[in-house]
Amino acid sequence: MATLKKGAFLFFIFSVIIGCSISAKVLFAHQPEDMVVAYDAKNQVFSVGVIHFTDTKPKHFIKEIKIKLNGKEIITQAFLGQPDPKVQAVSYVITDAKNKDTLEIVAVCSNGQSLKRTFKVE
Repeated sequence: MATLKKGAFLFFIFSVIIGCSISAKVLFAHQPEDMVVAYDAKNQVFSVGVIHFTDTKPKHFIKEIKIKLNGKEIITQAFLGQPDPKVQAVSYVITDAKNKDTLEIVAVCSNGQSLKRTFKVE
């Protein structure tokens, strides 16, 4: 009987530890907060700054940025980490973007959550 109680107690402790670790992941791993987008028409440079706060760089970071031009995916960039704990910044030369075209940007966090913005070229 003592073995059964000890086993039940260990199972309870194990369950609490697993529950806390899952809760911590949900609390600290969050989607990108915001996105700043700019386009320099003269140089055809498109810049994106994904606001994403993290203090667990190896495990929690912006892992991918995808860009579509008028619905067609033209850029997918994968990352192995986020060098700045506040923002993932990128710049691309996009020579095909013309006035009134639409760029769609998707930033994906390493936890799978994402943020999407649409930008009208002017």
